[in-house]
Amino acid sequence: MKRIDVSSSRVRILDAGRRGAVRAPVGGLGGRLRRLRVRLALVLALGLVVAGIVTDFNVGLTMVAAVVMGIFHLQVGRRLPSYAAVQVSWILTFALLLAAVFVPLVTTAIALGVIVAVVVLIVVMLRLGDRA
Repeated sequence: MKRIDVSSSRVRILDAGRRGAVRAPVGGLGGRLRRLRVRLALVLALGLVVAGIVTDFNVGLTMVAAVVMGIFHLQVGRRLPSYAAVQVSWILTFALLLAAVFVPLVTTAIALGVIVAVVVLIVVMLRLGDRA
């Protein structure tokens, strides 16, 4: 059961089982991370995808790390005492989940692109060979 605590300075929704809702800070590191967290997670995920393509990257390990980080964020990360730490947990979780999804998709797309290019090259060579 939730109750609404209204005062002249602020409005907070309090959960009956918890001490109170954590207010999101407007300024400071936590506020800046909150405003930039999707962009930061996308940049980090893009870096992981590029690293997965360029290097010998273990995709299974990335998926395991994403699941472990997701469980950590759901169980512990949302209740961390520092608001900045909550945002860092969210950013890392989202980036790992994106990388775990997009690394296999991108590598599969590249492999299919190479196969299609080879097939097109073979068809062109066969067409040009028939004219001679």
